Amino acid sequence: LHSASYRIVVSSMSYDLVTSLNRIRRLQAAQDGCDAFIFVVGVDGRYNWGATAAVRWLFQKWSGAALSRQEGDSAEGSSVNWGDSEAHDALDETFIIVSRDSVFVFYDDAAFPILEPTLSFWAGGDIGLVTVSGDEDRKVFEFKRAVKTLIREGGTVGVPFPKSTESPAELERWPLFAAFASEGDASHGSLASCGFLTIKYAVVDATHLVARLFKEVDALAVQRCLESAMHLREHWAMMVRDMVRAGREGLTEELCLEQLSLFFEYGLDAATSSPPPRALIGARSALIADEGM
Repeated sequence: LHSASYRIVVSSMSYDLVTSLNRIRRLQAAQDGCDAFIFVVGVDGRYNWGATAAVRWLFQKWSGAALSRQEGDSAEGSSVNWGDSEAHDALDETFIIVSRDSVFVFYDDAAFPILEPTLSFWAGGDIGLVTVSGDEDRKVFEFKRAVKTLIREGGTVGVPFPKSTESPAELERWPLFAAFASEGDASHGSLASCGFLTIKYAVVDATHLVARLFKEVDALAVQRCLESAMHLREHWAMMVRDMVRAGREGLTEELCLEQLSLFFEYGLDAATSSPPPRALIGARSALIADEGM
């Protein structure tokens, strides 16, 4: 056996911001029959998967299998672990409204360090970006104003519904949607009750539209794959070295696969829904298709 000398190189050039701008533009272009998408994360949106996925996809570089696993693991009403800092926790206060020619982002001031690089880059991207930060009362006021400003009355609003949702009216239980019909705090401006959002607008399930985008392979997804491949290369090289040292007499399937098994175990936490590995060495590899392997 000979281990070829090769390298996997991941460019140090950051194209994260360019990709994030391309992602928000694709989201603007994906509104098939909708006037706008609304994403409300945290308790105000009952921790729905679609809004959480949108923020992760746009601001935290997530995509593909990682978001698919999150969808499978998430339970309606379960809090989200954004990260290990106060800034990450503050992402729970975010809401985003995306129309074909505008993007409105409301966020808590504490989340600014995470959102700022992306939002600053978007500002020069001709996407009609508007950003506002503030407290809970300001959030309700800005939500009402943004909906009324960006979406024509009677227009179609796309919202990713939780799996258990049977009708749009159930979304009125979301605190921010319920607040749309309340009087609100006059200190941030004068906006009376706007009525029930699901009555003023045609609210439809946009899960199928946005999930398709979230799970597509793009530049960031490829970068993640290459970074993972570097770890696989290390385990592969160690496996080859062990096989060479053992020689023909001491070579067993267990020894051959030991390093690859270690790599598989390394990835278990990130892929708990994946089936176990199926690998055989030599002539017995013909048995790989047998049932029960």
